[in-house]
Amino acid sequence: DLLTHDINNLNSSAKAYLELLLGREGLDQRTLRYATSSHALMGDIGRLVENVRKLHRAEDRSLHRHIIDVNALINDVVATHLNDPSGKVQITVRPGKQAPVFGNALLRDVFDNLIENAVKHSGGEVQIEVIIGRFMTEGKEFVRVAVTDTGPGISDEVKKTLFNRMQRGHTAASGRGLGLYLAKTVLEMCDGRIWVDDRFSDDPGRGARFVVLIPAADEQ
Repeated sequence: DLLTHDINNLNSSAKAYLELLLGREGLDQRTLRYATSSHALMGDIGRLVENVRKLHRAEDRSLHRHIIDVNALINDVVATHLNDPSGKVQITVRPGKQAPVFGNALLRDVFDNLIENAVKHSGGEVQIEVIIGRFMTEGKEFVRVAVTDTGPGISDEVKKTLFNRMQRGHTAASGRGLGLYLAKTVLEMCDGRIWVDDRFSDDPGRGARFVVLIPAADEQ
């Protein structure tokens, strides 16, 4: 707790200085590029520290579980990503009829991480589709959420270890590994599961599909 608190304070101060620099007129293109990249990296550091804090809470199982409407949760998460300044992100949501589950406050981070990864690792324009529905397996009923993107996909080699602690895909973007490990940890707490496959089974280079299963909760 002390470490994450102190790092966040230092990181916030560094970001503030960079924002002052970026607000100055007359910066040459090279300086502007370096300062903008540094500012983006500071954002990655902030998200990494926040994920460490959340992972610590999740592994301590200190979060209260309650009924959550996955339809409403997904709509809330998607709304935060629709204002992408690049205008290159399109997100379609196909809600299920009823999607109540037992989850905790970190369940939102699971879907926020999946959508953020789809945007961040696309390398350009990306179309994301989120489909919510019911799914029966092993005699149990689950709420199933599939997050599909039109990005570069994930190789079979990377898929095997993608949800391991601190594992990352082979991309220039940072921060993926801990977020997916956090997603897996949170879902296991809810007796759920997560995996990744290809958007098209015969072509892994045309997008990825993350599938989440969470046991359905009785609405009563």
